[in-house]
Amino acid sequence: GGQSELDGQLLFDLGSAGSAGDDTLEELFAEAEAAEEGGDHDGAAALYQRCLAIDPSDAIAAFNRANCLRAGGHAADAAHDYINAIKLDPAFVEAWFNLAGLMSEQGREASARRHLQKAIALDKNYA
Repeated sequence: GGQSELDGQLLFDLGSAGSAGDDTLEELFAEAEAAEEGGDHDGAAALYQRCLAIDPSDAIAAFNRANCLRAGGHAADAAHDYINAIKLDPAFVEAWFNLAGLMSEQGREASARRHLQKAIALDKNYA
């Protein structure tokens, strides 16, 4: 009952994000990080998704969600979220690098090479 209704309101109440909304977002993000560190990749991915519902421009939440999806074996969804993180922040080197790794795992070597070259172009330390 009440919990899911509250969650629904949280996901769709984007208009009144004041300081309370910021606290909620920070708490959700911290909860997601804790779930991720604890190995609950699916739970963490769901929490990062809630963060993105509140702030769709959060490249780090998209990146972290992608890492969780990848760890949970959801490669296609992970690729989508890495690409989302890159669209939100084109200079996000780790997102390019992890997308390259994911493409390599999928046997998509040409795509992996392109993404890795982009990461290296942004940061020579990835060479």
